[in-house]
Amino acid sequence: MIFGSGTKTRQWTLSDGRVLVLVWRYSHFFFCPIAHHLSWHVLGDKRSEDKKISREEAINLMSGVIPEPSFWEMRGGYVLTALIFLAVVWSKSR
Repeated sequence: MIFGSGTKTRQWTLSDGRVLVLVWRYSHFFFCPIAHHLSWHVLGDKRSEDKKISREEAINLMSGVIPEPSFWEMRGGYVLTALIFLAVVWSKSR
């Protein structure tokens, strides 16, 4: 596919048995994604315990580890754009 978009999730099990879930939307161009609209959620045993939390709260729950998509999932589209720009500039300088 040349262009597309969707939603992805990633999960981490916390020491107390709850689950930290990261949900994000992405758009991609030639398989180079750009993540946006990230949200973190904590899921418990009971549905009433589920809640949306901030990025800082998620980092605290993960003991300082930043629960985010990989660099490529977050910024792959920007890398592709930079490479195209550099190729155009290099080809015009020859």
